[in-house]
Amino acid sequence: KLSSLSIQLTRPQLELGHRLALAVAPNTEVRPLFPEYRPLESISGNAKQWWRYAVRCIGRLNRHRSWIEFFIAFQKRKTYLELYKRDAHAEGAQWLTKLKAPEREELEKIEGDRSISIAGLMHWRTIADAQVEKEREKHKIAVLKQKLESGSLNTPSKPKPMGRSSLSTSLFGSAPRKDSSDEFYECLDDENDAPISLT
Repeated sequence: KLSSLSIQLTRPQLELGHRLALAVAPNTEVRPLFPEYRPLESISGNAKQWWRYAVRCIGRLNRHRSWIEFFIAFQKRKTYLELYKRDAHAEGAQWLTKLKAPEREELEKIEGDRSISIAGLMHWRTIADAQVEKEREKHKIAVLKQKLESGSLNTPSKPKPMGRSSLSTSLFGSAPRKDSSDEFYECLDDENDAPISLT
């Protein structure tokens, strides 16, 4: 028997477990509207945050959002794409550098942001993976072009013209005797030089 048990979960894992529990359990309780915007503090003493939460929910319902929110979301998306590419693909992509400690903290901060849903993070990761694949193709083309310009890549040489002996060897397996092939070629040469007159 275990006297105690400790489990550590990240925020995405906890939210995924919560969503699974809600899917299994009957939906009888009322859920908060847009929980990613809901303040964690109580209403007393934090009225400004709750009013802001109400305004953001109304804006989402009416499909009206401020340009400041769009700009902040754009900055988070741009930063996360770059950091995630370097964190997930630095070992397989030579042009990407590994994350430093402050950059890793910034990546974890964005992943722990409650205003970004799990579906949004997964969509950003899909975009980052696709960008890495395109960059990998461009990198291969650039390396191949550099090798061609430097001459380090072997190019196929032009085939040499085949003489009579080599042609006969390739056709018959061995060079024929002089009394067969050479006399045949000599007859052709004689015919080309002087036409035969029939009398």
